[in-house]
Amino acid sequence: MNKYIIVVEGSADAVFINDLIFSIKNENSLEYIKLKKFKTGVKYKISDSPLIYVFIAGGCSKIVHYKIKIEEFQDQDYKILMIQDADNEKKDKKIGGVIKRMKYLDDIKKEHNLTFSTFLFPNNESDGDLETILLSIVNESKFGPFIESYQSYAKQVSSFTEIKHVEEILEDKYKVFGYCQVYSGMEKANEKSRNYNSLFWNLKSQNLNKLTDFLKKEIIF
Repeated sequence: MNKYIIVVEGSADAVFINDLIFSIKNENSLEYIKLKKFKTGVKYKISDSPLIYVFIAGGCSKIVHYKIKIEEFQDQDYKILMIQDADNEKKDKKIGGVIKRMKYLDDIKKEHNLTFSTFLFPNNESDGDLETILLSIVNESKFGPFIESYQSYAKQVSSFTEIKHVEEILEDKYKVFGYCQVYSGMEKANEKSRNYNSLFWNLKSQNLNKLTDFLKKEIIF
């Protein structure tokens, strides 16, 4: 039997990858285990056919801490896919950015004799993260009115608070959270509870081509 483990940074990534995989399969997503119970260092099944597990490891600098786990997966004949954020040098001066991060993960593979295929958000070519890719697949008819009001709100806030606070408000992760919140409520805005359905997200977007091609290449659906 072909079986796979996708190593991701956190629950947000697990939810998104789960929904994208079922979009590729053209099936309705399975009901998740309560993702708020997800813990790092544990594998969770997200698909029966093909058999796919997700393993939450934290950021790429944490991968080496799970060397023994990854070796166990290899010994159990799992095909391992490593999906992480590329980030950028501003966020991580040491290993931020797609070039540095890819090299960092390649060096881990060589040094510790590990085998996995790597994809870095948003498209395996550019700097960015999960939020970068999410903002590229929003439903524009829904997102347009939201972001216009959101940016107006940030501008008004700038008149009475510090600029650094306004910059935080305008970070991608808060834009995504706000977009989910205004249409789905606080609970569903939580990154562990989101549903990337077609009303608000386009999982068939060309902006996902690199990622879906990677998954189709690595996984036998």
